[in-house]
Amino acid sequence: AYLKDLKPTDITIVGGVGAVSAQVEGQLQDLFPDANFRRFGGFDQYETSAMIADALFGDLSPNLFVATGTNFPDALSGSVIAGSTQSPIVLVKPNEIPEKVSLIYLNSLSKKTVVVLGGTSVVSESVFNTLKSRRALDPGNIQSNLHNSGLAAASNGWIYYGSGQNNTLLYKMKPDGSAATKVLDYGAEHLSAIGDSIYFSNVGLYKK
Repeated sequence: AYLKDLKPTDITIVGGVGAVSAQVEGQLQDLFPDANFRRFGGFDQYETSAMIADALFGDLSPNLFVATGTNFPDALSGSVIAGSTQSPIVLVKPNEIPEKVSLIYLNSLSKKTVVVLGGTSVVSESVFNTLKSRRALDPGNIQSNLHNSGLAAASNGWIYYGSGQNNTLLYKMKPDGSAATKVLDYGAEHLSAIGDSIYFSNVGLYKK
């Protein structure tokens, strides 16, 4: 009922026939015979993410967000800021950048600001260093973010962090540990800091 009410004129299918079957695509075509269809379907989720980034963003986006393809929370929470900056998210393996991802999209890293989402258990130090060697990472996502599973990020002279002693409530402090101040009265995880904005999962967006 919802799709019929929506009356889409353009329909994009994300994933190959193993993820979204040809039968489902056929049903959609029957429902909307006048709609324009396209499918981004790589060999796996990694190739698919690179295909989308290349087709929809190319070299025009200012940023590139990188997240693990083995689970969804980091990519999901990062999609808020990626969308707001009109930038793609490309998926990698914990200890490897898939060859198809490099061939299709990551060759243009020198032109972009690269932001890695998640800690070293999901995007390893070796992958981080490979990306870093191609392009300096955004200063808002520093080593503290990576080594604390996304519970810390830096921006404009402040370190924002989820306090492990206070139910991961969002705090900020100076790099020397002084001026610790509570920012929010509820929890924040998977922090990303870019410019004057702090993005995180569970509760949305805080701008200082």
